[in-house]
Amino acid sequence: YAPGLDGAYVRSWPDFEISRRMGGRSGLVRLMRAAHRMGYRIMPYMNITLCNKQSSVYESLRKYRARVPNGEFLVRSWDWDRDGAVDMWPTIYLNPGHAGYRKFLVKHVAGLIDEFGFDGIFMDQTCVFHNDPTADNVEGMAEFFEAMHERYPEVLCAGEGQGDYLA
Repeated sequence: YAPGLDGAYVRSWPDFEISRRMGGRSGLVRLMRAAHRMGYRIMPYMNITLCNKQSSVYESLRKYRARVPNGEFLVRSWDWDRDGAVDMWPTIYLNPGHAGYRKFLVKHVAGLIDEFGFDGIFMDQTCVFHNDPTADNVEGMAEFFEAMHERYPEVLCAGEGQGDYLA
């Protein structure tokens, strides 16, 4: 996790905010150029299923929310410090099995690769299986990675845990 990028777990995702302390978007471009000159490769953390409800694209993506078998929306939260209070920012789970969301995600991630020159992408939550009756999220993840490999054969694509095989 790059300090100043967006905090742990890219809280504003799918917005990709870079703090002013880091120099904003132009600061990240400068960092990428310097890292490449020194031989480093950069793979940012992104998320294949989460969407912050305060994101600029939330309203257009909410129709792709993941559901559980009875049709209700999937809801999860975390208590990172184990104090009994949920520490999660306001998010929803999206299902990459939905072609519309997958199309958005490929275009969005491709735009970030083009803008910043990332050498790889790490997509969190590829180990999450949603038993969603509306779309197959595992197949959707595989199709996302296939599209990324086709478009950027030189960019390393990775996922979390046992879902890494999808990448």
